[in-house]
Amino acid sequence: MAQVKLLQIPAPPKHDGATLDEAATQMDLGGIVSLLKSEKWIWNPNISELQSLGEFAVKEKNKKASWHLEFKNVYQGWHQRVSGNRGLVYLLDLVAKHDGVLTKYEAYVWVKLDSTKILRSLSPKVPPAA
Repeated sequence: MAQVKLLQIPAPPKHDGATLDEAATQMDLGGIVSLLKSEKWIWNPNISELQSLGEFAVKEKNKKASWHLEFKNVYQGWHQRVSGNRGLVYLLDLVAKHDGVLTKYEAYVWVKLDSTKILRSLSPKVPPAA
C-alpha cells in the first residue's frame, strides 16, 4: 500500500509573542492605513510567485537604501487581501546574503489589482525572545 505524505502547512505568523487574536500589523497602503490581522494570513504554496516577489523585494531595498543584498530564496510566505479590495499584501520569509553572511529577512510586498508591486518593508528577521 502506498504511503501518503501529509503536507505540513506553516502556522500564520505571530509578532512579539502575541496570540493570533491579538497580533496585528498596521500598514500604510496608498494613504489608507490597513490593519493586517495574523489570523487572516493565508499560507501561499506558489513557490515561483514567492521567489519572484522575494527577488523584487531585495532589488527594491537595494535601490532605495543602497543596500548590497544578494537574494537567495524565499522559504515560506503568506498573503492577505487588503481591505477595500485594493490587492494583496504578501509576507515573505526570505534569505539573502549580506557581506558574505546568509541572513533571514522578513518582507512585506503589496501587489495592487493592476499587478503593480510596492515594497512596504524589508528587515532582518529577529528570533523570538526566549
